[in-house]
Amino acid sequence: MYSSLFGYNNLKQVLTAYGIKSSNFYRLYNLLSFADLTNLSANLFEHCVSEPLIKLGKQSESTWSRKKSTYVIDASIFKTWLKQADSEYYCKFFSGQTGKVEYGYKLTLGGIVIGDTFYPLVFFIASKNFNDSEVAQTILPILHQFTQKLEKQHDLSFGKWYLSVDSGYSHPDLISQTQELDIEMICVPTKSHLFEIDGQKINLKNYITQEFLEQELEYYKKNDRKTAPPFTLRKNAKYKCRDMDVVLLFFRLAGSNKVSVVYTMELNIKAKTLRRHWFQRTYIEQFFRICKHSLKIAASTYSNVDDFIRKICLFFLKAIFALQIRNACRKHKGMKTITFGTICLLVSNNKIGHDYLLQLLNIQDSYTM
Repeated sequence: MYSSLFGYNNLKQVLTAYGIKSSNFYRLYNLLSFADLTNLSANLFEHCVSEPLIKLGKQSESTWSRKKSTYVIDASIFKTWLKQADSEYYCKFFSGQTGKVEYGYKLTLGGIVIGDTFYPLVFFIASKNFNDSEVAQTILPILHQFTQKLEKQHDLSFGKWYLSVDSGYSHPDLISQTQELDIEMICVPTKSHLFEIDGQKINLKNYITQEFLEQELEYYKKNDRKTAPPFTLRKNAKYKCRDMDVVLLFFRLAGSNKVSVVYTMELNIKAKTLRRHWFQRTYIEQFFRICKHSLKIAASTYSNVDDFIRKICLFFLKAIFALQIRNACRKHKGMKTITFGTICLLVSNNKIGHDYLLQLLNIQDSYTM
């Protein structure tokens, strides 16, 4: 984890850079069985999110609201090439990141966003036999049981929990589960689905054309596009094929020509609250990008699904470490928006903490020196 600050993506790279030919580090790593490593990482995942949650649970309702604590579940394709499929989990999947079909593993990750930081808690590698909603129905109770247990153990007071997911999770079974758990789900509807809005039965594509665009045009005739708050439209509606009442929110992402729509079953929700909790899912996307681009997980190789899971455990811990370093730096004056990539450049170029890295490479107890 520490060597990632200097741009080393795996153990082999840092050992090669310092001319270390000893196999001691690999022996240490191999002492951890598959169960050891997965259990250790699971405990560390819980430990890392417990600290901010315990602190938050002791504060006021308004503080809880400002931190926008949200459950988030999303899937990502980790592409790799094996000469022969090792299991049903290795397959061809369409990757939204590359825009094409890729060979690899599909990983579904669930965690909690607090403020602007995503904390992973549980992940599953799923085959094509399971859809997104089915995997989410396994993950969500684990997330909720963890927070309920934490709340009870430490006598905390958590506010309302929201679940933010994309269109692949808009399924009646998942919706039913969130209602049973008293979690407010925020999701993306299918734009061709029929809704009843203000007594009119219409699909969302036509509603955007006939209503949203017209009202948006009128709004910007009266308000300066550069300084006015972005135009949004909140509407109560009947989701016909789901036979349920929902709140729809129409809006544009910054600089986008596309009109986005999300919905929830909480009928009294304010547009601002709905939008803020929906956007919390962008931090799980950021987490995946850190693993893939900043930490370059593709630079590590694996030969089967168990080996892949071991590497995922390590890289998720590295990503947590990266975000903790970033958050610590952002507390300093003039560094409010610093990224982990910029921190790595500063650390590497100025050899900040280089002596500590050398101590680790010499397998010294750096914490007592």
